[in-house]
Amino acid sequence: MSFFEDINIKYVDNKYIYLPALVYFIVNAAAIYVLEQPWLILFALSTLLIIVMLAVFHIYRSIIIEMEEERRQNQALIAIHNMLDLKYPLPSMTKWAAKPDLAVTVMEYIQLLKPDFILEAGSGVTTLVSGYTLKKNNKGKILSLDHDEFYGNKTNQQLQKHGLSNLASVVFAPIKEHQLEGKSWKWYSTDNVSTQQKIDLLIVDGPPVKTQQNARYPALPLFYDRLSEKAVVILDDAGRDSESEILTQWQNKYPEFELEFIPSKKGIAVLTRGF
Repeated sequence: MSFFEDINIKYVDNKYIYLPALVYFIVNAAAIYVLEQPWLILFALSTLLIIVMLAVFHIYRSIIIEMEEERRQNQALIAIHNMLDLKYPLPSMTKWAAKPDLAVTVMEYIQLLKPDFILEAGSGVTTLVSGYTLKKNNKGKILSLDHDEFYGNKTNQQLQKHGLSNLASVVFAPIKEHQLEGKSWKWYSTDNVSTQQKIDLLIVDGPPVKTQQNARYPALPLFYDRLSEKAVVILDDAGRDSESEILTQWQNKYPEFELEFIPSKKGIAVLTRGF
């Protein structure tokens, strides 16, 4: 990405660039004519003007981007409430929780795919949204893995409160060592995941990035043989460098999957096979 792309100067900003630049050159021409050391003053004024202009454009464009992101999330939240018959309010979708756009993406693919079984890495709001959508489909179940027993129990309590315990559940899956492709990986224990049932939808929103480099990579290799012929994999935080590298590795190893990247503040990647 170029320097000017980084500061987000757009075509519509031209009206803010050319007129100030013209005024600037007129002022400096006057300074050169009047003052005894015009070139030193010209350099100082030039540097100051460039710094101020870049700072203003960066702040302006950053605010615009944040406003667009807020509108996107609000639209997603409205869609969730319009599409699902919620029994109680959903937990807050801020800070480390799943954002509304991820929840809507999960909801959309559950409605399209009509899965019998969903496996989720990392429980939370998406577990509830999945449960409600499965209830709307009148079929399917979701099993969510969580390495944090406290938060896993909180999600199970929410599922019970919303009347979804018959469709969705969270199991404690502590982080353990897995041997994959000659390398040791720290990922969720899979002891409580049935080896018989095929996985139609795999949602990857954990473990935390600090677990190790490319911490979410094991999700697809570990469950590849258990995926249905028509399978969908949803990866959250796909805009991060580590997740981008994971996607490249997954695509190289499993080229039959087609990738769709959904742009957002965090980024969402959807891989589909036979769908």
